[in-house]
Amino acid sequence: MANSIFLGLGCWQRPSAGCLGLIIPLLLVTCAGQAVVGDDISVWAAGCTEKIQDQKRSALPHDVVWDAATKTVRLEAVRGEHVPFQIVISTDQRHLNGIQLSPARFVSEENELDQANINLFLLPLVNVYAATQDHGSSGRWPDPMVPLVEPFDMQFYWHSQKINQQSVWVDIWVPVEQPAGIYRGSIDISAGSAQLERIKVEMVVHDICLPQQRNFPVHIGLYENQIARVHGVDQDSLAFKQIFAGYLNYLLDNRCDPRTSPGFRGQTKNGDYVLQTNSPHLEKLFLEKGRLQFWISPVPEGVTRPGQVPFSDAYQNSVRRHLLQVIQHAKKSGWYSKLGFHVPVDEPKSADDYAAVREWAKLIKSVDENVPVAVTEQPKPENSQWGSLTEHVDSWIINGNYLFTDRESIEQRRKKGDQVFWYVSCDQLYPQPNLYIDRAAADPRMIPWIAWQYQLSGFLYWNATYWGEVLNPWRDPVTWKTLPCNLPASGEGSLFYPGNMVKQFSGQPNVEGPVGSLRLQLLREGLEERELLQMLARKIGRNEVEKIISPVCTDIRTFSRDPNQVDKVRKQVIQKLLDIQRTESTKKVGKHP
Repeated sequence: MANSIFLGLGCWQRPSAGCLGLIIPLLLVTCAGQAVVGDDISVWAAGCTEKIQDQKRSALPHDVVWDAATKTVRLEAVRGEHVPFQIVISTDQRHLNGIQLSPARFVSEENELDQANINLFLLPLVNVYAATQDHGSSGRWPDPMVPLVEPFDMQFYWHSQKINQQSVWVDIWVPVEQPAGIYRGSIDISAGSAQLERIKVEMVVHDICLPQQRNFPVHIGLYENQIARVHGVDQDSLAFKQIFAGYLNYLLDNRCDPRTSPGFRGQTKNGDYVLQTNSPHLEKLFLEKGRLQFWISPVPEGVTRPGQVPFSDAYQNSVRRHLLQVIQHAKKSGWYSKLGFHVPVDEPKSADDYAAVREWAKLIKSVDENVPVAVTEQPKPENSQWGSLTEHVDSWIINGNYLFTDRESIEQRRKKGDQVFWYVSCDQLYPQPNLYIDRAAADPRMIPWIAWQYQLSGFLYWNATYWGEVLNPWRDPVTWKTLPCNLPASGEGSLFYPGNMVKQFSGQPNVEGPVGSLRLQLLREGLEERELLQMLARKIGRNEVEKIISPVCTDIRTFSRDPNQVDKVRKQVIQKLLDIQRTESTKKVGKHP
């Protein structure tokens, strides 16, 4: 048996045999002759797009994948994607110890899925003690994605309290070279020497492959100082570099692009500004892992920045020297086509701010008119007296509120050839999606669907390690509670958990680097599905694809949070791709008998 792991429980109320899983009767003897404990234990499964809490499951359960009568999980996959689901243990009375999951072989008629591609993660609960806005709710929520490598007990580890439900995330990776077919396997769940259940898995791998190269950038920020603090290391130490590399790799391996600079440092020597690359290992990592964009600050380091525009001639010269050296380095290193400059005026809110954006854009374009200039703002200003940015900026990072209220002007810029990105933050309220812990699981999954609907160039989330308001996110997941923007908010700016605290809060061994979150994994699911939409649009056109997905996604405020409904549309997209593939194959055979 490969991966051996422990788990807990989960249900919206205590599950019945008819709706969720098998209730195990007292002293039932298994085929192996082992006594199975208790009549108050059930083992069942759910899809990935559900947050299963201590004593309840989601109001919109992801249950279409689970056949309770045969205890079988049924999945559909394409090559080059992850196919996750959850196994849940529920109990009313018992404090179960030593719970373990053991996957068996997954085989089709002639082929086998390597067991290294089946990974298990415990979803421990964090205590959201304050609801996020009107559509959140307090309570214990699953969010950290802890690699399961040892047996575990069903408890809320921080307080050593018994819990009634615990889910385990089963992540199946289907390699691009995996042959199509129907793969069947199973996962045994045991507690100590007693087997609790065997969950069967049937996965259809279709003869469709996602592109091996990503084409949709997802920019996510990281506060390096906060990572160093919670890990208890100096930011300039070798230990920090190793830990930080774990955060970068996690994002890159899950279809995201760190906003981290490739290690540029500048200083003035003998009156001349000189740019240095102090961290070549970062640039090497970014290029090897396929980072899609590099947004670099145009601000020269070590040079006093004036408070107002216009800038002095001396400062303008320093800026130009900085820009030129960044551009030359990008060309030499092979990522000039991915380069852009993000002006250092975040969410401009005044005439002076707009003037500063124009000044920065003018400087950047004076050095290289072909390099994109990005600003965190929408094309239509809130106040017309501030003037326009449309002839100065060509990459717009837009608050989701404006995607809804000013779609026309945004579409005009997109048609002019500008890049349009969407960013999510604390001021984007329901019914718009967000990345809060106590929000529906469908929100992060549907963000890429919505981005595809708007034909956006990419997505941005401002930070994944905003821990300045908390001791650490394990102990206090309400990471946003002092700044004046729709507080409190659980998980705002926080998509990771420090791996050095895993043992304390989950019972599993500590991890060097980060532990991811359920929200990040669900975002990844949506990003993979966006690739399917893009593939189909190339075959039949956007209008036809929009018709197919209209039941689940129309705009940023009109989309489905029902995972079963989303799965149904996903299946239709895959089936349409298969139909086209068969038709094309038939035509080829007809031409070449």
